[in-house]
Amino acid sequence: MLSFFQAIIGDMVSLVTIVSILAGIIKVFQIAGSINEIKDLLVDIKRNTSDYPTPRGSAETRRFSELDPRADGANQEYSAAALEQEL
Repeated sequence: MLSFFQAIIGDMVSLVTIVSILAGIIKVFQIAGSINEIKDLLVDIKRNTSDYPTPRGSAETRRFSELDPRADGANQEYSAAALEQEL
């Protein structure tokens, strides 16, 4: 009788081991599929964003930078003059 229970328990352990291994294999394929989908999405995003030019700034920003005395390399003189005006 004891050998019968040992055989049943051994078969159950073997069955659980096989099912666990198969579940792991299935999970690996699911992860690989998800990674493939993410890669495709990233390629689509890259393809869709490469058509847009880089932002250059609005006309207001360009006008302000033209009026800014620091834009032409006179940053130290401008800072000194602004400090003297505040004092």
